[in-house]
Amino acid sequence: MSNRYRDLRFTFRLNQEERQQIEQRMADAEMTNMRAYLLQMALNGYVLKVELVAVREMVQLLTRVTAEVEEIIHKYPANAMPEGDTLKELQHRLDVIWLQTKNILLEVAKL
Repeated sequence: MSNRYRDLRFTFRLNQEERQQIEQRMADAEMTNMRAYLLQMALNGYVLKVELVAVREMVQLLTRVTAEVEEIIHKYPANAMPEGDTLKELQHRLDVIWLQTKNILLEVAKL
């Protein structure tokens, strides 16, 4: 939904038991925003919960490796750096991996 502006208001009434059922289902879906939950349910009929443990771990590893490469590059002067072209190529490859990772996350966010 690229259009985030909404000018219409939709309200309805429910009893305490119905509210508790909604809150329980929100908790099951690990959602805290009732408006977002109800909108997802009304538009899609379901809430998609995606576990991205592997992607999260990959991002953590990439963050560490990128920080280490940058530390090495900034630690040594350009003329004293061992195999400087190799390190710069490694940094370039990491940048490409980061770009691909961001693209994957954007595609997953569309689900």
